[in-house]
Amino acid sequence: MDEAVHFGHHDVVTILRDYHTQYSPQESPEDRKKKSAEENLDSLL
Repeated sequence: MDEAVHFGHHDVVTILRDYHTQYSPQESPEDRKKKSAEENLDSLL
């Protein structure tokens, strides 16, 4: 995705974004809480 943006391949970026929004698993509230806790711990280090 980064390279497609960098090199101006706008059609590829659009396809990748559409794919990502359609096929990415949705996070459950528990996953979000766990990620938030991990980020808080990382900030303490």
